[in-house]
Amino acid sequence: MASIKHVLVATDGSETALKAAAFAGEVARALGARVTVLFVQTDELVVSGAWGAGSAMTVDQVRADLEQQAEETVLPETVKAVGKLEDEVEALSVWGHPATAIS
Repeated sequence: MASIKHVLVATDGSETALKAAAFAGEVARALGARVTVLFVQTDELVVSGAWGAGSAMTVDQVRADLEQQAEETVLPETVKAVGKLEDEVEALSVWGHPATAIS
């Protein structure tokens, strides 16, 4: 049986995702595996933010705000939920469709 060496934690920043991240951290600690946290952002979020009711923001401004939110909130909170590991937890934010970015 192959041993698990790497655990991918996909997150949307929700409470449920944070609970899943904590469980993934427990699994990784038990197996001695490393962890990567992945947050996938979609252009649909950008468009709805830029052209939502009463919005005066450009697409670039919305995208920058979403990237800042990922870097300052979503990723750090998820890494914290994973907990202490032997190796540092890698945290990535990418743009694309979640199904393709995660696979």
